[in-house]
Amino acid sequence: MEELPPWNHAWDPVVQKLIKGSPPGHAADVLNQCRRLVGEAPMPQEVVNRAMSENNEKSLLVVPLNTGNGLRGIVCDFARHGGSRAHNQVPYLDPRLDMVFMVNQECQECVSVTEKPKSKDIKAEMEGIDLQRAKPFQQAAQRELDRYLAAHFPLADGNVAGCVYTSHGKDIDGDIELRVIISSHRARHPGYWAGYWTSQWRILFIPGQEDPAKLGGIIEFRTHYGEDGNVHFRRKVTKMSKVAETRDIQEFATQLFAAIGRMETEFHEATDEYCDTFGPEALKAMRRVLPISKERFDWRPIRHALVRDMKAAGKEGGC
Repeated sequence: MEELPPWNHAWDPVVQKLIKGSPPGHAADVLNQCRRLVGEAPMPQEVVNRAMSENNEKSLLVVPLNTGNGLRGIVCDFARHGGSRAHNQVPYLDPRLDMVFMVNQECQECVSVTEKPKSKDIKAEMEGIDLQRAKPFQQAAQRELDRYLAAHFPLADGNVAGCVYTSHGKDIDGDIELRVIISSHRARHPGYWAGYWTSQWRILFIPGQEDPAKLGGIIEFRTHYGEDGNVHFRRKVTKMSKVAETRDIQEFATQLFAAIGRMETEFHEATDEYCDTFGPEALKAMRRVLPISKERFDWRPIRHALVRDMKAAGKEGGC
């Protein structure tokens, strides 16, 4: 039996960069093309795992948890529960269930859901004090997030998930940190398009503090159209706001998502406006005034309307 050539590790950064930058919904396709690109040498599984993990975490991949209640988990580096990217199956924390779900990075699917491992060392006990103090705020914020998703991200239109994570602050039994992550993926492969909307928010505060809590986040929208070519569109912005209420838990959650909703609406409206002006302004500016034919391009749509051409052809043919 003929032996296959050994893997050249000089390909490692190339493969990882290509897969990490895959268009939305096409990581598996890019991986298959990378395997063809490197020839007969078998690609090491650890290279595949690391590259796919980076791509899935970067795009905040949404996976059904198969728990029977329709919940979907988010694959993100913040929720990674001690697993290595070099492994095929990586554990991630779901704060709603307080459980860990294992993700097959290459297949991009959840393979199991298990109880969160309990640690009894002194560090875990000290961090647990902060987490217990933050839990009422986290639960109230999660309820508001669920209502927000139902109103703005219809599940029937795609794969949507949102989670509120807690993290121990700088001081024991002092400040509270919450992370809100929203991810919505949509794809229609027969139509050759796919895209995602993600936002990540961080708020750090002390319950009952006099000054408003600072809220910061990143919103990213990316889409890809791939029929007879590749068209990419991406917008990414950083937003800042404040939440005045930090004493009343429910009012805090209400104000938090009022602020997030306002900033996401601003981003959405600005994106719509940009798309409306992209054709007649940006694309027109990139096109040279006189093409090879030396004839100026007529930008009036009626001059290029298919209906006008069909009518003219019909008159000439007597139809």
